[in-house]
Amino acid sequence: RMQPGRLPIALLDPHRVDQVETLDAHLGNHTQTTLQHFRSRQRQDQGDRQGRRRRLLQRQCKRNLTLCHTLDERAADAALQQADAQSIALSRTMYLPYMGQPAIGQNRSAGRDKVILKQHHQIHANPTLLSNQGGDSVPLLVKPSISLIGAGAAGCALLVALSRKGYPVAAISSRTLKSARHCAELVGVNPTLTDNPTAAAAGDIVIIATPDSLIRPLCEEISGKGGFRQGQLVLHLSGALTSDALTAAAKRGADTCAMHPIQTLAAPLEGARLLESAWYCLEGTGQGIERARRLAETLSGRVMRIGKSDKALYHAALCVASNYLVVLERVAVEMLAKAGVDPADALPALMPLIRGAADNLSDCGLPDALTGPISRGDTETVMQHLRALEEKCGDYLPLYKELGRQALLIATEKGKMAPGSAAPLLEMLKTRS
Repeated sequence: RMQPGRLPIALLDPHRVDQVETLDAHLGNHTQTTLQHFRSRQRQDQGDRQGRRRRLLQRQCKRNLTLCHTLDERAADAALQQADAQSIALSRTMYLPYMGQPAIGQNRSAGRDKVILKQHHQIHANPTLLSNQGGDSVPLLVKPSISLIGAGAAGCALLVALSRKGYPVAAISSRTLKSARHCAELVGVNPTLTDNPTAAAAGDIVIIATPDSLIRPLCEEISGKGGFRQGQLVLHLSGALTSDALTAAAKRGADTCAMHPIQTLAAPLEGARLLESAWYCLEGTGQGIERARRLAETLSGRVMRIGKSDKALYHAALCVASNYLVVLERVAVEMLAKAGVDPADALPALMPLIRGAADNLSDCGLPDALTGPISRGDTETVMQHLRALEEKCGDYLPLYKELGRQALLIATEKGKMAPGSAAPLLEMLKTRS
């Protein structure tokens, strides 16, 4: 029960001021005073929310501040959302006004808020708090700008993935302007060139995504024309070459690293999605490998390191896992065709089986993912396979036997074979001249 003229604040819905105005006619003059107090509290709460938002952004940025030249509006959106996604939706009032010259190739329209930082070396030496339009000092979550050399599927996929994480694009250079422009369209920018040294000089991070045979001579060309500088990070994406291919950039003072995504990248947009869950293999020394690690962790957080002497064996293992899987499915398709299956149906029929095997590997690991006749020690079925292959697909018989012997090792480790079946299977699978 309440006395006339007194309205407890607890009864008010903060989003329904009209409730107060409706009750005003019934509760006398004191209600108007309550209404004014309530509206004042609303304004205070709104200010508190903005203050909490700024303080959260400050804490987040202090942990993540890195170098860059510019952030366009798209990159600023991504950076702010990443900084604040777990707590609040950031207001666009957190944008800083456009304060300098656009990056190479960027189109800056005067009518829209943009973000640009002072020279990156000044920020690195003394990170400062810049002021927004309201006069409040807030640091901005910034990331280094990227120049891509080689706009093929792998390079474009990585650039799209990094752009989605808030990395601004400084320049894209490729052998043809058409491919550079296509890549630029995917990330929503227009700094396209065919001049590799100019493109490299524009970015804080330079990603060389050309065919392996071109990486070393291209790096030497860019270095000879002044495209590299002290403090840059220069990467190549080759799985086979070591970081030695970037020696020319290192001599110019750049940090270098070979950063290989362990993923097949056939198309840029699909590749960008895959890169967000891929592992990255790093090979290099010093600051370069540490900076590349931070870059990879931004994408997926899955990183491994190897030495230069192990790079060739590492790449051979990936070829077995990926490229030779395709070869095995080609063999399986041809065997099905010999068995009377329509070739057009063979691969689609195998795809669920392939996906199931991959899921078993992911869920169960080795050796438990192995299934099939050798896994259970079924000597009779294996003998039937060998007879059929010898009759209709003799060329594939040695391959079947070699794979069978490897499967037998895994089955023995798994320990689910029928008793006494290992020795007869091994005898069947021996290769005889």
